[in-house]
Amino acid sequence: MKRRSFIALALAAPAFIHSACRKSGQSASVRYLPETEKTYPMIEVRGDYYDIGYFSGKYMRKQFHAIMEKRKDWVAGLDEFYKSDSGSKFVGGLKNALAKAYPQFIDEINGMAAGSEIDPDLMFAMSVKSEISAYGYENPGCSTIYYNDGMSNWLFQNEDGEAAYNDEMYVLKAHPPSGVSFAAFVYPGLIPGVAPGFNSAGVVHSSNFIGCLKPRIGIPRYFLARACLEVKSLEDAFATATREGRAFPWHHNLASMNTGRYISLETLPEGEYNYTEPEWLYIHTNHTIHEITKDYIYQDMDYRNSSSISRYNVLSKKAENFLEPVKNPEVFLGWLSSHEGRPYSPCRHPQSGITGQTLGTAFFDLDRKFMRLYKSNPCVSVPKGIYQEFSLSELTNPVI
Repeated sequence: MKRRSFIALALAAPAFIHSACRKSGQSASVRYLPETEKTYPMIEVRGDYYDIGYFSGKYMRKQFHAIMEKRKDWVAGLDEFYKSDSGSKFVGGLKNALAKAYPQFIDEINGMAAGSEIDPDLMFAMSVKSEISAYGYENPGCSTIYYNDGMSNWLFQNEDGEAAYNDEMYVLKAHPPSGVSFAAFVYPGLIPGVAPGFNSAGVVHSSNFIGCLKPRIGIPRYFLARACLEVKSLEDAFATATREGRAFPWHHNLASMNTGRYISLETLPEGEYNYTEPEWLYIHTNHTIHEITKDYIYQDMDYRNSSSISRYNVLSKKAENFLEPVKNPEVFLGWLSSHEGRPYSPCRHPQSGITGQTLGTAFFDLDRKFMRLYKSNPCVSVPKGIYQEFSLSELTNPVI
């Protein structure tokens, strides 16, 4: 066998690691697949919550530290805030609320910090960055399209974030103690669940940021998403997303590969929530549109009226003259590849000091039960077929 072929095979093969980092003293299993032209790097972990965090941080350490370097000013601001008297009190309140609701995710954050060799307090601050309102908003946005004509049942999501994350994102497959495995697109340094993912119970979760001028001390939004990755049914996901004591508003896309149902859910930290179950074509970006929640008084209207409304109008205009049925998902992927309304277009690129970028596009086929993840901007990846697929069967029959 040629050396190059041997190396490629070795990298692709599962690597089982026995680690002394396990709190339980038992061994964890881990598999790492490097990035390719069509795929993001992937880490697969079977272990406890500390393990999931630890090996994510260890194998994606380069990506974690690249973000720290690219976003020096942002990191310095977070560091200064959580070390201040007022910041310590606020972040401490968020952490206490999380400890009461999901203490296992504090273990996961601590594992990420240890594996990547980053201060655990800073690591936690990164995952509550939305709630730390003193730093304003990054205004990344995300755009969602749902389509169901009785023959096709599809959910699409442009995952937009700071341009610094481009070329640094990764995929995590995890097999935690709950027995519910999941696959998720992940921001380096953040808890999984923020970007699109799905689990072995067939439950799909993605989200749209809602700007907020008055967050509360409560369960941070990213950790509610993390919890949704381990639910056992769509009903459980709904209950998780709407549980009392939320710190920040959010829009959740919840779907089931087993039942075909899709729920668009908007939640507010004051306790209100509103949802709908669209039956045909549906658009959502980054502002509240449902009856009970649409007039949310603490919504960031500057953000709503710029980034979110721009993308919503572009996609809604395309939907106005839409004729069903559609047999090819590339029709809607084409909508999400649009540059109309730049820099606040569905497919986002940094421009004129606006640093938001589309980091990847998720396509869920609820009938065929898979997630397809297009790499970086869809305007490039869709026509070139640059994507990878993750099936439900991969999670129900894992290799480790």
